[in-house]
Amino acid sequence: MNRKAEAEAAAADKKLNVAYQKAMADLDDEGKALLKASQRAWLTYRDAEAARAADEMRGGSAAPLLYAGTLATLTKERTKRLSESQETEDQEEDASEPAGADSAKKAGALFYKAYSNHDRKAAAEVATKAALDHLNWDASAGKPEGLQLMDATHIYYVGGSIEMKMKKNSKGRFYVAALEMTAD
Repeated sequence: MNRKAEAEAAAADKKLNVAYQKAMADLDDEGKALLKASQRAWLTYRDAEAARAADEMRGGSAAPLLYAGTLATLTKERTKRLSESQETEDQEEDASEPAGADSAKKAGALFYKAYSNHDRKAAAEVATKAALDHLNWDASAGKPEGLQLMDATHIYYVGGSIEMKMKKNSKGRFYVAALEMTAD
């Protein structure tokens, strides 16, 4: 049972590496650095959580089984998350690509400026229609309190945040393919 669980964990790890490489392929240097840091932190968490699970049977013959089983389960969940993120971005991409910008940072800044000014037309230069449709572009709604661009892909405001999911168009320029809203 332990060998089978270890083999399952190893197979899950191989699939994770494939999903990770696919996710990295569409990112600029900044995005790659962020995903790399996220992955490292997640690996630390996964290994610590597996050790904690195994500790429930400390000294017992089932401890390695719990360790490998937890590794496999968490790794499959992470693989699914990375894969779903790619699929969601692919599905939300419009048939016509936005012109985009030279970097994810510039695309994010242009999108933020357009959103701050309620300028949907300017935002459409660096974002898909699907992304634009997630936001209120009516100037009468006013500017959300505390609206600010925090980094290349995150806009914060009092009460929540907007994560900009970046992709590259066929010319290698970055654009906002999708938005993910989070309430505080």
